[in-house]
Amino acid sequence: MRRSLRATKRLTVAPKWTVADDRGATRLTVALECDDPDLTGIALCLRTNANTPDADLSAQLFVSLADHDWRIERIDWRPRNPHTNRTGSADLKGLTVETGIHSFEENTTCGLAEMQAKNLSLVVPLKPEPQTFDELLAVARVRFSIVDTSSIPDPPWSPNLFPLV
Repeated sequence: MRRSLRATKRLTVAPKWTVADDRGATRLTVALECDDPDLTGIALCLRTNANTPDADLSAQLFVSLADHDWRIERIDWRPRNPHTNRTGSADLKGLTVETGIHSFEENTTCGLAEMQAKNLSLVVPLKPEPQTFDELLAVARVRFSIVDTSSIPDPPWSPNLFPLV
């Protein structure tokens, strides 16, 4: 998994957003090709909600091995609810984070089973916080070692006429 994270990757196709359900869940998943031909099954998944412009977006890198999708690393940008670390080292346990990175290195300290079962349970703050979707993609490009993300379109966000209560 560490090799999959660090390897140089490229998008295989021009990705498109799809609306996954009637509540506005929106997703973009694209396969990534590595310079290392031994590394296959790596993909980038972006998830947001069409009703929450410039917020509540996750970018996650995962790899498919042995018929299972293994989460490698995730960035949560302006989530609806902050995340509080329930475990971790003394400096991480109890830390509450809004925009943050569920880093591979931090989460491997929990062990592979917990890392997957709890969906990368440890998070560290992302500073400075990206102010736009393009800035978030720039962070993901560096963190996930992706050569170019310029073909990823903006999410199909729809501004609300009335604020959500």
